[in-house]
Amino acid sequence: MEQEHEMVEMIYEATMHPELWQQVLIRLVEYTGSQSAIFTAIDQLNPKFNFTFTHNISEAALTAYHDEKIQMIDMQLHAPILKQQGLGEPVVLDWAAYAKRQDSEEYIFYEKCVAPSGIGSAQGILLETGQYRWAVLGIHRADSVPIYAKSETELLKRLAKHFRRALQIHRQFSLVQQENLDLYKLFDALKTGVILLDANATLVYANAKAQHILQTHQELSLDHFNRLKAASPDQAKLEKYISSALFQDVSQDTLADAGGVMPIRLSKKSQPLMVSVMPFSSVWQKMLNEQISEQKVAVFLTEPDKQYQLAHEFLRQHYQLSQREIKICELFVNGYNLEAIAIECSLTLSSVRTYIKYIFAKTHCSTQVELFRLLASLTLDFEHIP
Repeated sequence: MEQEHEMVEMIYEATMHPELWQQVLIRLVEYTGSQSAIFTAIDQLNPKFNFTFTHNISEAALTAYHDEKIQMIDMQLHAPILKQQGLGEPVVLDWAAYAKRQDSEEYIFYEKCVAPSGIGSAQGILLETGQYRWAVLGIHRADSVPIYAKSETELLKRLAKHFRRALQIHRQFSLVQQENLDLYKLFDALKTGVILLDANATLVYANAKAQHILQTHQELSLDHFNRLKAASPDQAKLEKYISSALFQDVSQDTLADAGGVMPIRLSKKSQPLMVSVMPFSSVWQKMLNEQISEQKVAVFLTEPDKQYQLAHEFLRQHYQLSQREIKICELFVNGYNLEAIAIECSLTLSSVRTYIKYIFAKTHCSTQVELFRLLASLTLDFEHIP
């Protein structure tokens, strides 16, 4: 129980200090009785997001995996299995079975990537997927160790939600991070609201977006003690999530669910304010060079009327859209009709229709529905992982 507690904390600390991911994988391997691990994410729309961290994987196996043919085999063999199982659901793979399938792609993958490392089985979990996104966590056992049991897959499933939330934080940071940008400026540059709470659940920092949300929305407020208050009847759940993210209750149930995600509504008919609560102990140590470690909590907020942000650079490079066309696309995916777009861009309705025709041609779309679906897959927004 204590080891799992420590692992959850380490996952969130690694979002601020990427060099700690290596230690996270080492701890994960030790805790699960594994031999090696890999944590990798690719995002074509946001290349600064891409990373691969490994522990105890042989150089021969890594070299072989970097071969395009092997990567293609890996995707063809395992992507469908992971996607069918679903996000956050572990899949156990018995590599020994691959060794028996001579003259097959399974055997090629086994011979090039598995055999050099002496791996017998693996447990993989899909953390993120999309048209241009892919993130996977995998742990591997030696061929002399029994295959992963169900209780062990449940452990990885519990940890996976924290890895997924960490990916969301990393994505937000990678969109705005620049060299020598201090943490205050980094948080203020985020499009998502961020609130930091101390060990007493008291607000100690709110970025510009969070301040705007607190000032203009009634779903959340602050009391006289500077503590977050949610619209009734959501207060009890919010307090429970904050308490669990502070690890104030060491029961097994709370430990497995450090923090959480919840919608807060003023009424059943209103759009919800989405809230993610998670441990975040290292943030203020980074800001203030604190010597004493104190648990902190981060609360990420997305307002009901949020505006979707598109991957501008990808649209420019992949579809050759102009800045004006990208602006029209961003208004369109945020619910503006052609007349409203014309007003917003100071264009005639005829000009907007002409731009839409050009956008259709460049994106190979033939209807507004097709265009909306394409653009919706190219947003760079914070996802609240339940």
